[in-house]
Order: sequence, then structure tokens, then C-alpha cells
Amino acid sequence: MLFRRSNRGQTEPLVALVAVSAFIVGIGIYGVYVTDTLPGTSDRTQEETAIDRVWADLEESATFYAHDESQNVASEIEPTSIPNGENMAVSVEVHTDGGPKRIAEARFDADGDARSLESVDDSPQDAGVAERLVPVTVDRQAAVRAGTLRVEVWS
Repeated sequence: MLFRRSNRGQTEPLVALVAVSAFIVGIGIYGVYVTDTLPGTSDRTQEETAIDRVWADLEESATFYAHDESQNVASEIEPTSIPNGENMAVSVEVHTDGGPKRIAEARFDADGDARSLESVDDSPQDAGVAERLVPVTVDRQAAVRAGTLRVEVWS
């Protein structure tokens, strides 16, 4: 003889509440993750992102090499490192006994094309600026000095 249950397919109310709560918490965690990874939702500025990308393009073994000859900075920087639709200026200075000395420089227009330094005006006063201390080799590979990588971004 078969027994029939009248509450077949039903769940306990407490179990259902826990399942719905877990689902809502999961959606909330996903929402927090997505807002941190979507472009434009970060607290980082364009110049902070650009300086990280530029340093990744310029560094070799965590050092900027200037001991053989000055690097052509414009050819080393990838187009993806330049903020879309923004002008950018990049410079590297080495700190010597006589003060800072600029050893490399490049400028890019809003299209991401490198421009000659003579054909471009200086960056405006309201340009976003990011600086980072970097190691720079000068006379030979073993002669490492403190330097500054500077990135300026403007419209």
C-alpha cells in the first residue's frame, strides 16, 4: 500500500529564508566586485594609471637604463599606456650632485601619436601630474642613482 504525503514538494520556511538570504548576499558581493573592476568606478586618476603603465613599458629589470645612450622614450611607450583622448608628457630625471637633470622626455597628443618636443607647447597648469621615484643607471650598468619618472595628463 502506498502512502501519500499531502505536503510533497514543500520546504520548511526557515530553510527557504536562509536560501533567499544567501542568494541576496551573493548578489551583493558580486555587485561590489563588479563596481571595483568596471572602468571609471575606481578612485585612481588617469595620471596614476598612466604612470603605472608607462613604468611597466620603460623599466628593464626594475631599472631605467640610460648608461649606454638615452632611451627613446616615445618608442618604448605602448599606445595602450596613453589615456584615450588625452595629451600626455613623460619625463625622466636623474638626481646628481648638481641637482636634477632631465635625461629623457616624450610628448603624446590626444590621438596617442608621439610629437617632437619642439612642436608641442608645455603642459598647462591644470594638468594632472603623477611622479614616482625610480632607479636610473647612468655611467655604467652598476652605477644606479635615484631618479624621478613624471607623467602629466591633460585634455
